[in-house]
Amino acid sequence: MAYHGHIYRLTWALKLLQKRCTYYRLALVGSFLAGVAQVAAAVWVVDDPRSRRAVAKKIIYASIAPLVVAVGLTGAVLLLW
Repeated sequence: MAYHGHIYRLTWALKLLQKRCTYYRLALVGSFLAGVAQVAAAVWVVDDPRSRRAVAKKIIYASIAPLVVAVGLTGAVLLLW
């Protein structure tokens, strides 16, 4: 009977790890796409910086979110794996 308990716990742990990997990959892809969008926006702002100054400031403020996600993912990887 104890043997089946160990198998159940191992199966549960593998399912939890699989969910973590899925969420990690989803966050990683989202962070990457946000970075690509920021690069595209920065190129757009550089084309005419004087008239797009307000948008450039908003892009700078919006760049904080992907940075926080990257730091959070790094911390999660270090603590959970």
